[in-house]
Amino acid sequence: MSQYLFGLSFLNPWILTALLALPVLWWLLKLTPPSPQKVAFPAIRFLLELNNKEESAAALPWWLLALRLFIAGLVILALAGPVLNKGAPSQSGNPVVLIVDNGWASAPGWSKRAKLLDRLTSQFLEEERLVYAISALSRPTDSAPVLTAVKASELTGLSHKMRPLSRSTDRLGLKKYFPAFAALERPEFIWISDDLTSSEPLRDVEAVFSELSAFGPVTIYSDAGATAPPIIHSPLVKTDGLSFMVRKASGDRTRLGVVLGKSKSGRVLFQQPFQFKKDENTTSVEATLPADIRNEIARLEIKNSQSAGSLFLLDDRWQRRQIGLVAEGEKSQTPSLLSESHYLEKALTPFYDIRKGRLADLVDANVSMIALGDTAALSARLSSVLKNWVNKGGILIRFAGPKLANAKSALLPVELRSGNRNLDGAMSWSKPSALGDMPENSPFADLVIDPSIRISKQVLANPSADLSRKTWAQLEDGTPLVTAADQKDGQIILFHTTATTAWSNLVLSGLFVEMLREISYLGSFSQPGSRISETLPPVDLVDGFGTSIGLTEQGAMLPLDLPADPAMRINYPAGLYGSTTFHLANNVGSFADHYGRLDYANLPGKRLTYDLDTVLSFVPPLLMIIILLILTDMIASLALQGRLPSLRSKHRRNSALSLLVTLTFLFLTSGQQAKAEENMERLLEATLQTRLGYIITGDDSMDQMSRDGLRGLSQQLRRRTAIEAAGPLPIHIEKNELLFFPLVYWPISASFPRISEEATAKINRYLQGGGTILFDTRNQFGSGLFGGNVQATPENQRLRAILERLDIQRLSPVPTDHVLTRAFYLTQSFPGRYRDGQVWVENTENGNGNDGVASVIIGSNDWASAWAIDQNGRSVAAMVPGGERQREMATRFGINLVMYTLAGNYKADQVHIPAILERLGQ
Repeated sequence: MSQYLFGLSFLNPWILTALLALPVLWWLLKLTPPSPQKVAFPAIRFLLELNNKEESAAALPWWLLALRLFIAGLVILALAGPVLNKGAPSQSGNPVVLIVDNGWASAPGWSKRAKLLDRLTSQFLEEERLVYAISALSRPTDSAPVLTAVKASELTGLSHKMRPLSRSTDRLGLKKYFPAFAALERPEFIWISDDLTSSEPLRDVEAVFSELSAFGPVTIYSDAGATAPPIIHSPLVKTDGLSFMVRKASGDRTRLGVVLGKSKSGRVLFQQPFQFKKDENTTSVEATLPADIRNEIARLEIKNSQSAGSLFLLDDRWQRRQIGLVAEGEKSQTPSLLSESHYLEKALTPFYDIRKGRLADLVDANVSMIALGDTAALSARLSSVLKNWVNKGGILIRFAGPKLANAKSALLPVELRSGNRNLDGAMSWSKPSALGDMPENSPFADLVIDPSIRISKQVLANPSADLSRKTWAQLEDGTPLVTAADQKDGQIILFHTTATTAWSNLVLSGLFVEMLREISYLGSFSQPGSRISETLPPVDLVDGFGTSIGLTEQGAMLPLDLPADPAMRINYPAGLYGSTTFHLANNVGSFADHYGRLDYANLPGKRLTYDLDTVLSFVPPLLMIIILLILTDMIASLALQGRLPSLRSKHRRNSALSLLVTLTFLFLTSGQQAKAEENMERLLEATLQTRLGYIITGDDSMDQMSRDGLRGLSQQLRRRTAIEAAGPLPIHIEKNELLFFPLVYWPISASFPRISEEATAKINRYLQGGGTILFDTRNQFGSGLFGGNVQATPENQRLRAILERLDIQRLSPVPTDHVLTRAFYLTQSFPGRYRDGQVWVENTENGNGNDGVASVIIGSNDWASAWAIDQNGRSVAAMVPGGERQREMATRFGINLVMYTLAGNYKADQVHIPAILERLGQ
């Protein structure tokens, strides 16, 4: 109890001096007029009982005097502004250094950390202290960082700027700031910790903060009771599904969970529950899946765990590619041990899904690779078909043999000599040859050569200037064993020996299997025949919550040594890297080698928790108590003066009790924002009249503007059209139903809370049932703060997180001939308060949607502000750049939009074209 009392402070402590005036107030209140006497008639008796003595005022009852003094004291306390845990203002004015853990591990409890950051920055702004903010994230550069103070204008938005990213914390990197810390005058360090470590030894972290305390006092904020996000490690692809490890932090209480496998479109392909055994921090998850579904999986994520660590993106490395094995020409009586298909099938099974058939059928099936055994010259038609398939990106793997050696065949990486080279014949002076060193430019360069492999026969390549570049494997004498060459977007690979044991024992070795495994990576992550250092640009990154953010958080170029598998580093954000032709996934689970909770026992400084340090204001409850006590005083005073109606009858007692309850209820609800609650009255309001709806964001000013804007639009609809639109209704996205509204206006704010799965399903049902949502980011004018790029604004990032969970079609800018441009008015622009923002609409060109009506429209022009009117019917917001003409065009767009949602695409019918052309003067 004492810890809470020590945290009590007052915003205006000087007002407490008014408590000294309570004795004077007691003296002023102690007298009151005498209460009137109630006597019964007749009047004669009334006159006889009158007292003709002069009476002085009687004293107040002690309990009423105490009540009034208590009310006066409470008023003084309320005016003084009592708060809990505000913290004492700094007397030194020394600079403060905020160290924020904003990696992926901080995402689940970020709301608490954000509130703490907002409170601290407000306090520092009030104290006019110099603030330095440092993100304790890993950094891809080794250069010394620059310590720059946060501008006062940016302090209030610091919590948003420091939002969790999908990188790991690197508290050891704080050492790079030590020279800058030494230059500060006795700074105060505040560390907002996520309580976890995934890549740093605890002993090293303790050493860093011990050195840090030498520069100034350290305060650590932590939340040791919070649940840590589980981590998904790299999966193993099997013939019948996937297998992967899930890890929890040591000491965490998590026991159960569910892993979801999703496609690129977000469709759930499988759900697999998992459970941690007692005293174990890891568990294995097995998902049995058909090949087609397994290859469709683009991401694994742990249900209801909002962290990039609980997400694992899959690229082509985790997809078993389908390879076509040409089986035509093999006689059914051929023993399996003499069949090319037998050895190839055994070697390919660990890495490929095999499809056997005729060559023409395999090309038509559009498999990614084709393995072709010893074949003579192909027909002209089949050769042309196969060449086109390779040019489009197919990979053809060929094997030599007697047929190829004695035929003039096309589709080869190198030109071959006629016949074959015999290394073990009776007339040969040589012996079967072993393998030589793998060329450095070969994808087989890292493979270990089996010394027992012997090649007895091979087809030879004609010497050429580029033969060495095309050679991937060779014999001891330098003659090629495997050659490869690019063919436009595809590739042709030739083994200069057979796929059986007739010419070599290569197919019996493990090296042959490993060669085919390396070939399975081709076309996805490397340029064939090259082994140069390259870097991959980011394609689609995720933030610390595991939400896609596109390229707004620019990561460093990811290094890649081709064709070796790149090692994932903690310095780069999680997400997809690469180009339009291939993607490489970087995941948290690839570099989180150990995962546990921090032990603060040996760390210096004062430790506080988020919950105990939450600022609580006592002003609202004090005001509630004061008003209730004033009502009680009024009733008591009326009773003492005889002016209160008699409560003898049951009817009057009930009336008085009802009045008191009603007054109390009105007070309790008057100070709260009106929230939309689903009840029968609201349902009738929504269904009996045509109404527009708007989403409650929790921001009072934004919600007020939405209400005023839709009220103004509804008024214009009544004036100009046949639509009798009633007043708009608010919609709480988690509590209310949307199905009653033809159009829902949804203003986007950066702080809009994450919506639940139930609310997402409700929105999808609304959109599928014919409803339309107008998303308005309202940030066209503010895009200048982000380099003129609206997509980089916090509102658009939040909108992207909402849209990725909705079942909608591709969006595109509104075409010039769209029905929106002529639903009621003819217009080609869609201004709101701002006029230059791009408007996007769901694509319904293929007849999809609801009668051709788009379910989603997106813009940034702040339409509600342009439509908004006050109670007197006057416009509320000014136009940017200005002018009533722009407001009129915004109103016309609003009317077009409502007519579009109600009437469908009837204006797209050809019958309207002559009238429209006539109005346009065409």
